[in-house]
Amino acid sequence: MVNVKSVIDILRFTDKYDIKLILTKLGSIPKLNLSIENFDTVFLYAYEYSNNALQADCFEFYKINQDKIHSIGKFGKIPLEIFVKAVKNSFNLQTKFDVLRYANGDPDLFLGATESNTLSKPYHLDACKDGTELIGVLEKFLLGPLTLEDFCPVVDYAWKFKRKELMKTCAEFWNANRDNIFELETYYDLPPETTHQISELGYRLKHNPSFSLS
Repeated sequence: MVNVKSVIDILRFTDKYDIKLILTKLGSIPKLNLSIENFDTVFLYAYEYSNNALQADCFEFYKINQDKIHSIGKFGKIPLEIFVKAVKNSFNLQTKFDVLRYANGDPDLFLGATESNTLSKPYHLDACKDGTELIGVLEKFLLGPLTLEDFCPVVDYAWKFKRKELMKTCAEFWNANRDNIFELETYYDLPPETTHQISELGYRLKHNPSFSLS
């Protein structure tokens, strides 16, 4: 049985010193031996060394095996920016909100998509073996501090998926920036129920900062 990690260690060394003969002989081994267990190692190598062909193989492998990869926690060691790239390329996602919808297992994300370019539905990332709440980590990484520009799409996302901490953040931002928010055309595209709930939550937080959503 091929030890892919050892082969990749050799490939890193030969790439550093440009030993082309060994690179040629061993270069195909990671692709031919890609598995659930070594996916993180192979994908990190492909990313770090800009091996686009191997990255493409990893994207296809992830698309087919996402549930098994997450179930054994294989994304725990991969930096978030690399994880986001894998998800975007595997499922042809365009925006950070698409990635978050994917992370929440949104069944509407791939409506109308063909089997040739995506799966029927994304895998809910809360189901990782180590119990890590990846969605919350992804939200902080992708959204950063809330801004007026992103306020309405963040509200729409937070309310749709009942992301309680993010809902509170939106309500606090609403309290602090109400006049400017009322000038946003996109604010009036939000569902009336949502705009009512955010104003109500803002009121409750203003008068009771420790208020908790049930």
